[in-house]
Amino acid sequence: MNSGVFDWQDEHGNSLALVDLGKNGPEKVRNLMPLLARVNPALAQHLSRLTGVKVDTDDRRPNCGPGIKIEIPGDSLVETGTNNLPSTSQRSSTFQP
Repeated sequence: MNSGVFDWQDEHGNSLALVDLGKNGPEKVRNLMPLLARVNPALAQHLSRLTGVKVDTDDRRPNCGPGIKIEIPGDSLVETGTNNLPSTSQRSSTFQP
């Protein structure tokens, strides 16, 4: 990974040197580490090297639950105007199954 992966900015949009952030605001880096470690543990390790802030992260995957179950009664997905089943060609481009 190159150093351009992270761009930490102040409240005015000015980029801050990550080494300075590690010296002046290590708690901010520590607050970000658990999120980065969940996304990709290598990102957290890379930010730790760049800032000089050593953080122990829990890189174990969260324990997922059983999910959800839904039941859709038969004929409940009909178009109200035509009484036809919806077709995939009529779905909007933002629809994601």
